[in-house]
Amino acid sequence: MRAAFDLSWGAIAKVLITLALVWAWLQLWHFVMVFVVSIVLAVALYPVVRWLERYRVPRGVAAFAVVLFVTALCAAMIAAGWVTIRNESRLIFQRLTEFSQQVRASFPLAEQALPGPGSGTEGNGLAQYMLGIAQSASSAVGMIVLVLVFTVYLMMEWKPTLEWVMAFVPERHRSKLRRTLDESQDIVYRYAVGNVIASLITGVVTYFALVALDIPAALVLAITSGVLNLIPVIGLIVSSLLAAVLATTVSPNALILVIAFYLVFNVVENYLITPKLFGRELELSDLAVLIAVIVGAELGGVMGAILALPIAAIYPSIERIWLRERLTGDAVEIHKRLSA
Repeated sequence: MRAAFDLSWGAIAKVLITLALVWAWLQLWHFVMVFVVSIVLAVALYPVVRWLERYRVPRGVAAFAVVLFVTALCAAMIAAGWVTIRNESRLIFQRLTEFSQQVRASFPLAEQALPGPGSGTEGNGLAQYMLGIAQSASSAVGMIVLVLVFTVYLMMEWKPTLEWVMAFVPERHRSKLRRTLDESQDIVYRYAVGNVIASLITGVVTYFALVALDIPAALVLAITSGVLNLIPVIGLIVSSLLAAVLATTVSPNALILVIAFYLVFNVVENYLITPKLFGRELELSDLAVLIAVIVGAELGGVMGAILALPIAAIYPSIERIWLRERLTGDAVEIHKRLSA
């Protein structure tokens, strides 16, 4: 007996559109991530633009001036410590090479896992990894420039762009969408500003702690900790492992103290610094944070991992505004009580 399937042209069109969207995501996810980062920066910096507008500074001039000031400030900080950063980076590369050789000599089975000597080159596999990092860094510079350009244009044309997009939304849903965007804007603003402050605190505290423990390359390790602090959970693991490797070249006691510092500071940050900076709007369980970061990293790489937390934190607003009528009973109230 043969089963008959009746496929309408509408169903076929939906399947084709879905496949096209998946293909477009695979091709353009870098651009999408860049644009989303630009939106986050624009939301974080837009209050400064509005403040300048009160003093009759044109919006275009204000937006360009704010982005230029932030860029110049970051460049000045890097330039001020460039010599130290360069020397300490070489020291880190040397110590990591020595550590890799020691582990390989002590544990022959690690030969397959650790970078090995390169064929036809004087450097080993670790040097090839560093070359890959340098190539990624040059690509990142181009993406940063693109992010800054988008940020300027978004702050200049935020309202017209929003109204243009809103025109595609059915009229009966526009009020809900505006409420969602208003709440999301507040959440994204808290996240962006709070994360920058938290990263600065992390970098400063880490620097003084590592200097006190006489750990080599303290400045670069502190900068790394501050930058990786933007990636929840995973950033802490990577930065602490790097510091631990450098601490092994000092003494066993230094290694223990470094690990203890990162553990204690992580507790202080999670239960004291983060709640004060972010407020209760971004309170998510550790499991939710970890899942969000892993999913974000799989979908969008490093930038996806960074953006996963604010996107996950927006969900309660979406649930309350869009899904309340579709969920069973008091699901929204229960979720709100559990996250309080």
